[in-house]
Amino acid sequence: MKNFIKNGDTLTFVATADIVAGAGFLLNANGFFAVNSYDVVTGQSGEARVKGVFSLPKTVANAPDQFATAYWNDTTKRVTTTATGNTKIGVFAKAAVNGDAVADVKLLPAV
Repeated sequence: MKNFIKNGDTLTFVATADIVAGAGFLLNANGFFAVNSYDVVTGQSGEARVKGVFSLPKTVANAPDQFATAYWNDTTKRVTTTATGNTKIGVFAKAAVNGDAVADVKLLPAV
């Protein structure tokens, strides 16, 4: 197919801040969430994963069920079950308990 570019698991971006490998972040103001592939500094091009299941920092007090909606709190840089003021990024791939510092999240496509 002549018009195929790539599978879309990763996208190239220009960092607006320093971002470490494995960090979740919003690619734009529309809530397009990604997980950084390698350390980048402000102004540098990077590759970020936009598909897959990732272990992300979680709001410790949350205890999400498996497949509950996962939201990104861009202030705390943690995944949460709280929708208000946060960005929907996917679903919890497995249940997590109160006290867990991380949770597995399946990213869902941003529209």
